Amino acid sequence: MANIVYPLLGGAALKSVLVLAAAWMAALALRKRPAAARHLVWSAACAALLALPLLTLSLPALRIPPAGNYLPGGVVFRTAVSAANAPVGIPSAQANPAATAAARGGGDWRPWAALMWGGGTGLALLQMMTAWLRMWRRRRVSRPFTGSERVAEVDVLEAGCGSMPMAFGVLRPAIFLPAEAVRWSEDRRRVVLLHELAHVERGDVVTRLLARVALAMYWWNPLMWVAWRESVKEQEKAADDLVLGTGTKASEYAGHLLEIARTARPAMGWAAIAMARPSQLEGRVRAILDGTLPRRPMRRASAWMGGALAVALVAPIAALQAQPEKMPPYEEAKKLLQSELRTTASRSGETSAEYGLLLLKLGALEHRAGHFEEADAAYGRAVSVLGERPQAAGALVQLGISAIGKKDLGGAFDQFERAERLDPAHAGLPVMWMGVARQREKKPEEAGALFERALSLVAPGSQEESLIGHVYLRFLREQGRPEEAASLETRIAGLQKANVRAAPERPSGVYRAGGAVKPPSLLKKVEPEYSPDARAAMLEGTTVLSVVIGTDGKARDGVVVRGLGLGLDEKALDAVSQWVFRPGTKEGTAAPVAAVIEVNWRLL
Repeated sequence: MANIVYPLLGGAALKSVLVLAAAWMAALALRKRPAAARHLVWSAACAALLALPLLTLSLPALRIPPAGNYLPGGVVFRTAVSAANAPVGIPSAQANPAATAAARGGGDWRPWAALMWGGGTGLALLQMMTAWLRMWRRRRVSRPFTGSERVAEVDVLEAGCGSMPMAFGVLRPAIFLPAEAVRWSEDRRRVVLLHELAHVERGDVVTRLLARVALAMYWWNPLMWVAWRESVKEQEKAADDLVLGTGTKASEYAGHLLEIARTARPAMGWAAIAMARPSQLEGRVRAILDGTLPRRPMRRASAWMGGALAVALVAPIAALQAQPEKMPPYEEAKKLLQSELRTTASRSGETSAEYGLLLLKLGALEHRAGHFEEADAAYGRAVSVLGERPQAAGALVQLGISAIGKKDLGGAFDQFERAERLDPAHAGLPVMWMGVARQREKKPEEAGALFERALSLVAPGSQEESLIGHVYLRFLREQGRPEEAASLETRIAGLQKANVRAAPERPSGVYRAGGAVKPPSLLKKVEPEYSPDARAAMLEGTTVLSVVIGTDGKARDGVVVRGLGLGLDEKALDAVSQWVFRPGTKEGTAAPVAAVIEVNWRLL
């Protein structure tokens, strides 16, 4: 449900700004036209805003195509990442509750924004309904106004003393006059009735209601309050124009309006149309006395056509979507995995190997998302289901790494040892982790022997050999064994050279720096963060990325051409995607330029 509501509200918020800005420009363009024309613009904008959510849901999306993809190569940027060599690998929820809450989405502001929007709209609609019910009750108990019980098929009713003349009602409109109106001059009563009849004839009660509902829906938008004020102002001016069109003298009409505003008090503004609100009076009087203004009325057919045209024009805005908001990859993958787990449980049972393998996938997903407690729970369930099967070894390794983070080095060693026993064909990494545990226990002889054995258990030239070599290399340097460290460093360099991935071929339009192509320059850098697994293993080395710096100054299409493992490559990609560059240029024009980024990982 949230994946529908949040995009709908966000899209309506942005599109409402476009609609109201367009209405504002149209009203400015019509400033030399009659007030009725400008009121039609604002009423049409309110109708369009009310139709916006429905049109957004019902119309097919007009998507803006994403920018083209580019492939990398070229100019080199370097960054160094340093982190404290703390013996803590994976933070627990107890140690870092803020991080866990953020990982679980506790920082999501969208529910609060939706709640505030809905709460404000609910309060505004409640106030509007209350005022409407009070006016409806007043109409039922009011008696006909003496001497003017019915004018032009409209009921004229008597309101309380000191009240403002008002028009109310959609299907059966009525006009309210204050009790003291019986003492008014005939001319004043005539212009007041003409003014309120003008509102009835124009259908202003309906358009005022429409604008109020739109204001209730978009109460947070300052442009909507501008639209509301302008709509009310132009509505009153349009009614004034109709009164003046009957031959009423402008100076006399302005005098009556000022006297009514001075002696009467407006009420029920959410439900009825009061004749003379003081806040609008100055502009209205100036317009009434200006004999150069056009005062041609707007026919009702034109109003309906204007409303239909506004909805037709706003339809493309409602359908416009830059990209549909997708469920985050983690949430989407977890939902699919949970569905698959339920299906497997009903088909094969919760003790089947198939069910255990799915738990392994769930654990890996939670671990990548930073939900370490949830990951441990999934891995623990996987081990209990898989038992002595070789597939349980991966879960045991992850549980052992988690135990290192909790400083349970003995428990971690036991987990790694069991993983080696269950899957001897892939024992290299569990044995490496056994060496890490012994290294942290300050048992260098055992640790060195385990690292040597780990190297002997992996395929020569493999990525695992490079990873274990990097971990062992740091150990040798710490132990003051420079000759062995130099020999291993040469071996690792050869492995890295053999394992470098070639950057994909670049399409036309992506350039290398040199000659007429000027390289991009770095403006803002987000430092990568050490992954928990890499910190636990005390892994150091260099990740090399191949990217393209687009004309928007963002790095895209990142490819790892030389990696380390244990999550550092992913951390590098994530950080570099947030860097901001001054774009490269070709003959003075911004152009996508290939680049290479080296991220050097070091523990202090």
